[in-house]
Amino acid sequence: TPHDEGAPALHNQGMTHAVTFKGVNRTVQAEDGETLLGLAQRNGIHLDSSCGGNGSCHQCRVLIHVGREHFRRNGDPCTPRHTQGNEPVYLACQGEVFGDLEVEAAPVRGLGERAQASLLGWNGEGLDARDV
Repeated sequence: TPHDEGAPALHNQGMTHAVTFKGVNRTVQAEDGETLLGLAQRNGIHLDSSCGGNGSCHQCRVLIHVGREHFRRNGDPCTPRHTQGNEPVYLACQGEVFGDLEVEAAPVRGLGERAQASLLGWNGEGLDARDV
């Protein structure tokens, strides 16, 4: 009889991955194939998202500092949707975790576009003076 550790089965045979969210300095365990946005929400880590995770609002932007090759969509490497300087920016709702990652929220205001959201929430009037 094969040895069973008795661990509960998670997605894809129980594989989990360490994901570190810089800025809040927390490392949490992601189930294999879990979206970054879902992982953040499940662990009480705030990332903006007004569209419910369908990729239309582009508010859940993240930089992936370590492990980009483990951020995938439908088995293929996830495509960056924006850039911040020379760094690719991904949507947390559009890629799944298949390995350890180190990520950081990439607020809209830092991408050279009209400010629409920040880590603190919606700001329809643009930047506050303290954000400039």
